[in-house]
Amino acid sequence: MSRFARDAAAMVLARGLSLGFSLTTAIVTARYLGPDGRGAFFLALTWGAIASQAGGFGSPAAVAWLRRHHDVNAGELIGTSAFQAFAGGGLATLLLVGGASVLGVGGPRQLAIWPAIALIAIGTLLLQLISSLLVADGKVGRYNAVQIANSAVTGSCASIAAIVFHEPVPVAYVSAFSGLVTAIGAGLVAWHPFSDRLQINLALMRVGAGFSGRIFATGVASFAAQRVSAIVLATVSNQGQVGYFSIASQISDAIATVPAAIGALLYPRLISKQKPNWYKTRLTMVWTCASVAAIAVAIELAAPTLLHFLFGERFDAAAIVTRHILPATILLSACTIVSQFIAASGAPLGAVVPWLGSMIVATAYCAIEAPIAGATAAADSQVAASACALLGLILIARLLRRAA
Repeated sequence: MSRFARDAAAMVLARGLSLGFSLTTAIVTARYLGPDGRGAFFLALTWGAIASQAGGFGSPAAVAWLRRHHDVNAGELIGTSAFQAFAGGGLATLLLVGGASVLGVGGPRQLAIWPAIALIAIGTLLLQLISSLLVADGKVGRYNAVQIANSAVTGSCASIAAIVFHEPVPVAYVSAFSGLVTAIGAGLVAWHPFSDRLQINLALMRVGAGFSGRIFATGVASFAAQRVSAIVLATVSNQGQVGYFSIASQISDAIATVPAAIGALLYPRLISKQKPNWYKTRLTMVWTCASVAAIAVAIELAAPTLLHFLFGERFDAAAIVTRHILPATILLSACTIVSQFIAASGAPLGAVVPWLGSMIVATAYCAIEAPIAGATAAADSQVAASACALLGLILIARLLRRAA
């Protein structure tokens, strides 16, 4: 077995453990918050994740690029990452959530929850930046430990808060603070043995600005395309439907940890070569999708019984939503792998086009169908959007390969 295969297997196993913690958190928060409360908590997590993408400006990919191509020391990268996480994550939250609330989009209208969303964005972004550094250095073991610890700590704290408070706002704050503490701990793990001076170097942000800017445009568009259905659903329907969709979405996200782990390993290997290997990318995509499809079929068969047992009868409606969203999970797995090849080929700005088209498809489909079909329509919109994105990405990858 090759080192890549061993590292991929170890990372998938670690993501599986993280999945267990995440699933437990979903079960506890769903049971103690109910569909409406779970929907409100899910919206806070969704907006925090969107803000982390916007505030990051593509910097997680740039961290790996700076480390591999410019040999920037860990102390500078960690210090600069912390500055960007706090400044970028906080500002992005204020602009995005504030703007969404003013415009009447499905954003949190309670000012009290905004700081929690900002902390979620900051912690998420910082963890992404530190994780990129660990993977770029080939420290797969430390990376896996960080991911497991993050899921265990944030999940346990959120679950306890749900049991104690029975309200989504305090659960969001507890989840946010625990996530930020975990991210800071990950920074210490990446910095060890503390041989490099910890410092903020704004020049690094300028050096990687061109590369990270292209990654940012694509990353924000892709993330928005995958999350816009939840926002539209919250706008045209009710939080109960968002609660059902949140369960299906979390299961989909959990399965997506498999291609995410493989893609995280593949990207540094592709950028370490003068010419990215399309054959290796295509082969990786095939067996990754096959693995995800096998998991999806198992969940498809077990969904009604499994979700009833885990979440209770109040969430029985989430079973059909889960079945509808599973094809999108397989399609997005392929998108994840192909995107690594495109990023390693220079991240052309044109790579944003498939995701913009995908976002338009998801928005239009959900806006038209969700008022009638609710969360099921939101799930179907993700399938249509994912198919659109994959077709566009494969076309761009083929063009890049011919131009190389």
